[in-house]
Amino acid sequence: DVYKNAIVTEFMRKTSPERTKSIGEKPSSVTQRYVTHQTIRGKLRRILIKNTTTRLASTVFDLISSSLVCVLYVVRVFLDDATNYECGGLPAPCETDNNTDTTTEESNTNVNWYVLLWVERPLWLWIIQVVLAFVTFFKCLLKIYVAKGRRSDHLLKTHFIMEVLTFFPYIITLAYPPILHNLYVPSFIGCWLAKRSLEKVLNELHRTCRRFQTISVTLSQQCLVLIATLCCLIFTTVCGIEHIQRASAQQKLTLFQSIYFTIVTFSTVGYGDILPDIWPSQLFTIAMISVAVAFIPMQIQTIVSTIVERTKMGSEYSERRAAGNKHVVVVSRTLQTETVMDFLSEFYAHRKLEEQVVVLMAADELDRNMQVILKNPNWSQRVVYMRGSVLQVTDLKRCRIAQAEACFILAPRHMENRGIADQHTIIRSWAVKDFAPNCKQYIQLFKPENKIHVKFAEHVICEDEFKYALLANNCLYPGLSTLVSMIVHTSGDLDGAKQADKWQHTYGRHSGNEIYHIQLGGSMFFSSYEGKTFTEASADAHQRFGISLVAMLDTTIDDPHLQLNPGPSYRLKASDMCFYISVAKEEYSKVKLDTMKDDGAKSVRVKTTGE
Repeated sequence: DVYKNAIVTEFMRKTSPERTKSIGEKPSSVTQRYVTHQTIRGKLRRILIKNTTTRLASTVFDLISSSLVCVLYVVRVFLDDATNYECGGLPAPCETDNNTDTTTEESNTNVNWYVLLWVERPLWLWIIQVVLAFVTFFKCLLKIYVAKGRRSDHLLKTHFIMEVLTFFPYIITLAYPPILHNLYVPSFIGCWLAKRSLEKVLNELHRTCRRFQTISVTLSQQCLVLIATLCCLIFTTVCGIEHIQRASAQQKLTLFQSIYFTIVTFSTVGYGDILPDIWPSQLFTIAMISVAVAFIPMQIQTIVSTIVERTKMGSEYSERRAAGNKHVVVVSRTLQTETVMDFLSEFYAHRKLEEQVVVLMAADELDRNMQVILKNPNWSQRVVYMRGSVLQVTDLKRCRIAQAEACFILAPRHMENRGIADQHTIIRSWAVKDFAPNCKQYIQLFKPENKIHVKFAEHVICEDEFKYALLANNCLYPGLSTLVSMIVHTSGDLDGAKQADKWQHTYGRHSGNEIYHIQLGGSMFFSSYEGKTFTEASADAHQRFGISLVAMLDTTIDDPHLQLNPGPSYRLKASDMCFYISVAKEEYSKVKLDTMKDDGAKSVRVKTTGE
């Protein structure tokens, strides 16, 4: 408490007005900020600008008010009939309508300026427009008052000039309502204010709701802004040409005809059935076409550049797709083409995983080789590539790792220092564990001493430990390394079919064998061997089915363990688990029973094609 009182006393002494006057110094920045916040302008600034909720509500109000002004303008166009006052305020027809000898050149110069300055506006519509204009324009002036910087700079901005052209003329009509309430106001310009408010609303939503900015969101926002710009450009042209053509004595356009003329003109078709016949409308058309030619290509170029960047960033895995499909995430610092192909081949070799979606995430851009893989029909609908890092929360949300079935963290093989590579892998594993604690992790490391840091993982494979153990056992059992390598590597039984040498053909055909297991009682192959010895069952299964029974697991004992070749003393039971080597799993094999005439014995031919 004594320390706090000393700080407060020193602060008051340095910022007191008496000390400031006596020393001749200016008040400190802290004092100026405090005084500024206590003024009316400071309080309004905190409410209208610094408060995110109020700022968003204010922007939404600007969007609604600007859009409503445009709607009221269209309503006024439908209710207005220029033929009632086109003759200088006199009822139509006027004397100039009876002059049938007027040439085209004269009609281009004869502009009825009266209908351009005055319209027919109902009283109720004028009241609504005046109230809306007064509220909106007052709010605009209030925002300029509380904004930072010189007020003259805000008064010269484009959006404020549009505010003046859109709303201030309605306020002027209050000077003499009986006549001025029919004054024409180009309030259709408010569509550009609505477009500006829409952009601000989108930005406020991203900041207020704390949504993560992705390339997809940015592209969608830019497309929406481009569509809004095109709509504003078309709406401005339609309203402008419709109003100016009211001054023509030959061809007046309805709102629908103006829309038709604008679309035909902007699409460069130009049928010529409807055209402006007075010089103000012709000049207005030239101006709008020039604006469209200069403005729209810039917007399209921005969208194209965003699409290119999105292509380099990879695809997006949407929340809707994640809800309808199961997926796994594969993470690494760099994903090389060979690594991706090996993982996809091994992963989708299991039939239960064929419907899973694989989301690849790496820090590299999507190169051409990876694009070829993703365009492959085998992977195009099941593999998604994202550029990012699991160390970023936004990227973890993009890949929906919280809903993933598993996360495979592969070691970066391009790094020479394997210790640093393991450190990167461990940090990625910690980041995934912190964000999605329920996601199963399968981690690949180089050094066995680093396994202690990822004990929470579902399974950890240490490359050095596995390699050295395999080499050591190969010394005890020659050929074991080749056998294990072929077993853990998925290959088809047709890999050696195209080889010229016989031994290569045989080697490739048998390299597709893998180890499977099944309970004896529910097996189609081994159920008939219940009660027989292991040696007899293994020899007969190899002769009849072409598969090798290599190990058994007795599940009836308290401490079951796997027994490789238990020998002739072991008799098979229905509860035993049989481990066998075959090209395909028993459930996916085709079995044909053929009655052989030789010795009247029944033989079974097994076609293990994996179908």
